Amino acid sequence: MFLATTALESYWNTEEPLVFLGEWCCRYDRRHIWEPLQRIMLPNPWDDRQIFKDAYQYVLETTKDVISSLSPVMNQLHKEDLGIRSWQIILGPWLVWYVTALYDRYLRLKEALNRWPDLTTWGLEELAFLTPRDTLEAFFFLNTDFANLQICTQILDALGVRFPRRPMNHQPLNFREADRQRKGNETNKFKILKRKALRFILRQTARINPYHPVIIRNALFSGSQEIQLILKTGLKAWTVSDKIESFSEFKIDPLMRSRLNGFIKEKDEFSKILNKMLPRAIPICFVEGYKDIQNKITKQFPSSPTAILSAGGWHYDELLKAWAAQCLGNNTKILCQQHGGGYGSSLSLFLYEHELAIADKFYSWGWTSTAYPKKVHPLPPAHLFRSELLKANQKKEILFVTTVVYRYFNEFSPLAGSMQKYIAWQQRFIDCLPGEIRKNLTVRLHRQDFDWCLQKRWNDRYPDIKCEYWKVPFRQRLSQCALYVFDHNETTFLESLSANKPSILFWDPEIVELNPDASLYYEELKSVGILHDTPESAGVAVSHIFGQIEAWWSHPRIQTVRENFCRRFALTSRHTIHDWAIELKHLAQEKASP
Repeated sequence: MFLATTALESYWNTEEPLVFLGEWCCRYDRRHIWEPLQRIMLPNPWDDRQIFKDAYQYVLETTKDVISSLSPVMNQLHKEDLGIRSWQIILGPWLVWYVTALYDRYLRLKEALNRWPDLTTWGLEELAFLTPRDTLEAFFFLNTDFANLQICTQILDALGVRFPRRPMNHQPLNFREADRQRKGNETNKFKILKRKALRFILRQTARINPYHPVIIRNALFSGSQEIQLILKTGLKAWTVSDKIESFSEFKIDPLMRSRLNGFIKEKDEFSKILNKMLPRAIPICFVEGYKDIQNKITKQFPSSPTAILSAGGWHYDELLKAWAAQCLGNNTKILCQQHGGGYGSSLSLFLYEHELAIADKFYSWGWTSTAYPKKVHPLPPAHLFRSELLKANQKKEILFVTTVVYRYFNEFSPLAGSMQKYIAWQQRFIDCLPGEIRKNLTVRLHRQDFDWCLQKRWNDRYPDIKCEYWKVPFRQRLSQCALYVFDHNETTFLESLSANKPSILFWDPEIVELNPDASLYYEELKSVGILHDTPESAGVAVSHIFGQIEAWWSHPRIQTVRENFCRRFALTSRHTIHDWAIELKHLAQEKASP
């Protein structure tokens, strides 16, 4: 048997029967290559949800242990005196993604070796190994075939299993540039000019009062909302540029990295492997480029604000994280904004765990936490739609909004490792819809495909169904359709319910597991026919209400349940910016140490 670890066909020996390590090996657009082969797919370890839950806790605990052990090593390496919480802010997001990816590949490789002790494979020669520059690049890197060939080669080597290695020619990684170009193509030129004008006004206003207690960076406010916040707080709140920096090129320094060897307490076989692999894997910005980051934050940011507010910046923004880590020594408060769905409801969500761990205050979209009653504070997000903003229409279009997950398992999100099942559920939903309804259906695919070839899958199976991407903004599409259908517990269904748009939801409750605090609210959605546990039930509901959608949706019981749910998970306010201004002014009264 020959083990194929990735979709890189040049690393398959097709003269032998193949074992595919995961479903990521078999790309839909390459079926003509792999379907004729003699092959076996290794079972997915995450089909057992108890294994999934146990592994989630194991990865979280392992990450905490590594941060605790790594913190003094990093302090010594960079002549710092930062606490564990500071290093958790800096390293935490990258580390948990890396450990998750490593643990998944480790479990699969161990299973393959146990089933076929004599199997063979081809690895990647060490000269081709790459180290990403920062967290953002590392995250994209973990989702490439090249990176996973490197990871599998390293794990097998750490296990003491030797296989032939092959070279690879590749281009240097620059995922940020590709991401920048994509966003640039989607951004309206008028909005770019407007943003630049607002930044110019801010720079001029800063001369009036150079000290601002609360600093905002990469938070969920538009440019005009940021201006309102600044004015309503009397300049006590301020924004700094939210540009995610590109870093200078640094070569790997073997001497520096040798000082990172052997710092983990080896409690089991996986921790031994982690100990061997981490020194090479840590992104360059945390080792060779660390001083460069410190120089940038000294020039760009104030030294001791009272509080720092951000949303997604706590994951990818290296300057923000490094600056906040330094500011902790001056008693600066870390403020986190919820920036997506699943918070407060999903049973396993790394974003939630990490942000609550580093935050002094966490601002939710309505929910509270029995585990963190003093830390979680509900405040309405500025971007959710209020119900009066979207008027009912007489159109018949049904908008079916879908999502996607990465091909490789790198995070413990509800759908991770279950994409094929997810696609099968979509097909079951479509298959039970009458022809008249299917004629009025539009499928809105996620703007990223991650090599699942979703457009082609839909076209091949349902050539009569229209598909679209994100060229038209979601808010506009929501106002144009008669009914919204959603099949995952994420952001846009909260936007739909807050906008009071008629909605049908369905997902697999065995995959999308809810925490006890949220279950009651979701059961209420089920009781009035909004949420369904099977695609067939959702299809029957759509067929039943089609032609009388507004009458069904306006029923008092449905509206009561929707309003209660939104108060908990999609809170809106007529005075959102005013509410935030009051909170930030209050925080500004608490002065940080000089």
